[in-house]
Amino acid sequence: MPFDSVNKIWQGIKKPYPFSFDTYFGDELMKMLNKSPDTIMCVSHEENYAMTRGEARDLAINVAQNLLRLGIKSDDVIGMICRNSKYLPVLMYGCVLVGAAINPLDVSFTKNDIKQMFEQTKPKIVFCDFDVFTATKTALNELENDAKILTLLEYISETAFVDEILAPAIDNEVFTPPNFSQPADKKILAIICTSGTTGPPKGTIISHAFALAWSNSYLETLKIISLVFSPIYWISGFYSAMIIAFKPNDTKIQTIKPFSVEIFKELVEKYKVNAIVMPPSQLQTFLNSPLSDTGDFSSLKMIFIGGSLAFSQMIESFRRKFPKVMLMNSYGMTEITLTVCPIGKSYKNVTAVGTPVPNAIIKIVDDDGNR
Repeated sequence: MPFDSVNKIWQGIKKPYPFSFDTYFGDELMKMLNKSPDTIMCVSHEENYAMTRGEARDLAINVAQNLLRLGIKSDDVIGMICRNSKYLPVLMYGCVLVGAAINPLDVSFTKNDIKQMFEQTKPKIVFCDFDVFTATKTALNELENDAKILTLLEYISETAFVDEILAPAIDNEVFTPPNFSQPADKKILAIICTSGTTGPPKGTIISHAFALAWSNSYLETLKIISLVFSPIYWISGFYSAMIIAFKPNDTKIQTIKPFSVEIFKELVEKYKVNAIVMPPSQLQTFLNSPLSDTGDFSSLKMIFIGGSLAFSQMIESFRRKFPKVMLMNSYGMTEITLTVCPIGKSYKNVTAVGTPVPNAIIKIVDDDGNR
């Protein structure tokens, strides 16, 4: 990872792209789901449901078939305003298989927030949790968008329920993904919102090739039981739902509840979670709670933090309390789908985020644009 002192840039090692540009995310996704169909991919805590990779494959095919039946084309956009419930990953996989771009929003969005993004992305179908149906429907009506809405978690009489899209299609025994006209580096996989810290959230395009390259770098499997509170509206939540299919020995624990120290403790203790992804704010809340001293966190092996500034006092406090747990501070951007997080390394500067990942080039500039 050399530093170019003349041009003032840092650069990760160069690695060739491991796929051809006529290979798409759905192709590799199906291969990985077929590779270990009997392993548990996700556990949905509140719904008391464990999904194997074989079940995920079959349900994703059902979703894909039904999307095609509803007339979804490979360049259409599908909106998602959902918590991390049991069927959310397979809805995402089905969209990917037919080439439709996923546009996830947060369940906290108001009608105007939804309208602001959907005015740009123009979804043809929207999956939303039942309690955001009214805001979603009103936003679409004001945009004169007649997109079909399907609710998750609970059925409501005003619209269709997610069961409709999960049901086996007539020709379910054979599924052939449609052909895509764009190469993988041009084909849109998702439109992910930025954080909104500098104004309204803005849509960032993630290509199939970019997502494949990123997922391929995380194929190493350590029999991880992971926990991520992030919704798919955040890039960390989106990718955790996507790449779990690529890690045949790993299991992801899901909850529809927002982060709290109480649910954090409950899930770690019940499922023996050993890897967690969280922002520094959640870690600080955990450290400030008496439960961090009384709970059984012996299963924890690693915690990845990122998304905002991590202060040295917080990191040092964590390492005093949990000296055997690896804490990795990372820096990333939704716009590039990358983090700089060197697993297993430690630095004298506890707030260091590591060295550039492969193929990343980094420069730091001042307010005048000078390196």
